[in-house]
Amino acid sequence: MNGSLDAPVAKLRRAIHHYRTLKTLQGGGDHKARAVTPKAHIDGLTYEFYIGQIESLDPDIPLILGDAFHNIRSALDCLAFQLHLRRHRGRLPPNVANQSAFPIFTREPRYPMNHRNRKLRGTLIPSSDWRAIKTLAKRERAAIEWLQPYKGFDTRWPRPKSHIGQYRSGLTDINRFDIIDKHHQPHLVAAALIGVMNPRFPGADDFGFRQKPQFGRSEPLVSDAHVDTWTFNRPPPPEYVNMHPGVLTGISMEPDAGDRIDVLPNLGGSIWIGAKVVERFANRFPYCDFGPLNSDLTEVHRTIAQGPHGAIP
Repeated sequence: MNGSLDAPVAKLRRAIHHYRTLKTLQGGGDHKARAVTPKAHIDGLTYEFYIGQIESLDPDIPLILGDAFHNIRSALDCLAFQLHLRRHRGRLPPNVANQSAFPIFTREPRYPMNHRNRKLRGTLIPSSDWRAIKTLAKRERAAIEWLQPYKGFDTRWPRPKSHIGQYRSGLTDINRFDIIDKHHQPHLVAAALIGVMNPRFPGADDFGFRQKPQFGRSEPLVSDAHVDTWTFNRPPPPEYVNMHPGVLTGISMEPDAGDRIDVLPNLGGSIWIGAKVVERFANRFPYCDFGPLNSDLTEVHRTIAQGPHGAIP
């Protein structure tokens, strides 16, 4: 046995299964459209909009989410193991098998300051000395090293602009969210206000229309919460108030204080990143049919099928 991609692909398809389950629990989409009810101020120039009933989230969602991220992370570790099998022609030394993993470094790996070799203290550890992959060929080590998040990426919303930046950002999330679920606690999830749709009515400028969504005012989102405000310079026609297109809600998690993550789009993107990293190593192995996986990915998220292909050495 000289390695194959069957196991990594199977793990990714399992993550897609979990994603689909979460999407079903969310109502079939990444987000749910909801109607709102207006409340007029006495001056006739200000209208506040309130959401209706917000149902409790299914208690299985945090567990399913953790399983999904663990399967993506596991797919990458399985990839590293198969690369080692290939390198050692199926005769994997026990110590190599035990240490094999796909490293994800968010900070530069450096030798400790108490290292026995004083010249190495505090210096960057080359991939040839990374415990998890040091016996791989230089080509594979260089490819994995190039993907490392510590090498940097554009962190601006909505996502890194460069192709390699998307890989590094995605690997950061995969590693971070898997660690939280495995070693700390299941992810804390809540309903959240994701989007407030803009109205389209004629002559809005004539009345000095302004809109102020209430993002972050209610976290988690609760029933009857204030979600949007419209103001005008002069009273609008009565029919305007009934033309609010509604709002979008979704599942959110907050791994760190103030760091709110829109769960389903993030998970879909993380699955896509995991799949593309595995696929980029496909030429190291005998033929693997990625058709079923790519078909699944197309269903996962509307942007996945058209995602960029980053360059790996």
